[in-house]
Amino acid sequence: MPSGNFMRIGIDCLRADPGYTGGLNTYILGLLSGFAAVGDRHAFQLYLTDANRRLFAAFEDRENFEFVEMKANSFRLRQALCRAALLSFDENLYRLWSGQLFAAVRDRMEADSDLIYTPTVSLLCFNHRKPTLLSMHDMQYLHYPQFFSWLQRRSRAFTCALSARSASHFQASSRFIERDMLSCFPGIARHQISVIPEGVNRNEFASAQPDAAVSAYCPEGRFLLLPAQLWPHKNHITVLRALFDIEHGHGIKIPLLMTGAKYSAFFRNIRCPTFATLALFLFKAWSHSINGPRW
Repeated sequence: MPSGNFMRIGIDCLRADPGYTGGLNTYILGLLSGFAAVGDRHAFQLYLTDANRRLFAAFEDRENFEFVEMKANSFRLRQALCRAALLSFDENLYRLWSGQLFAAVRDRMEADSDLIYTPTVSLLCFNHRKPTLLSMHDMQYLHYPQFFSWLQRRSRAFTCALSARSASHFQASSRFIERDMLSCFPGIARHQISVIPEGVNRNEFASAQPDAAVSAYCPEGRFLLLPAQLWPHKNHITVLRALFDIEHGHGIKIPLLMTGAKYSAFFRNIRCPTFATLALFLFKAWSHSINGPRW
């Protein structure tokens, strides 16, 4: 392998949920595809569990990738114990507790890596000795706290604040997120942030032929696509209200195709009689075609 700028990069994928579709998983898999394309200029260690390993099967035979597997049950137990520390209302205690619980994981990563990269919003522990790079996304829990439970807000408040103080470098997907990070976390310096948009693999969306599922549900070929996970803070309800106003105020029915998993709060909203006339279609995933069941 070449020397010089060659790096061994550890990628923390331990918290990637194999049952989750879209959003963060799409980001991680797209990112790994880009890393795979660099060949032997760098080496990548993927830290994952026996429960989510299948999510990364496409990269298992890549020469520049090494899989480091951990037991999911043991990892989940440590996560649960760490969450218990949230009840202390003591951020420093949470930092110390997470450092103890994940010390072996940290040591394993640092033994084989020059840089630890975390694509999942917050660091796993906050006492790394090697440089760390964190992809920090929008801080919705601060802007729209009404969409999050008390435990969710507390967890994000602790982990994001500690990550902001502990990570060496940050990746932001847009200038907006960069400004949000600087505003929400004054301890982050602008020079620590690199703005790198994710981009799109055009080959996956290059077909000019209409997808069969789209043709079945939207025979005129005209529809709106809303590829946002169905969490309350994604605010689908505003789109539904707008479509209702357009349909009942102007007589125009616009089919809405959505992607994501079932979340009860969202389904309570769309089952509201107010939206009974809207043409709504939900699919498990969206790639170059719609694949998965319609709910």
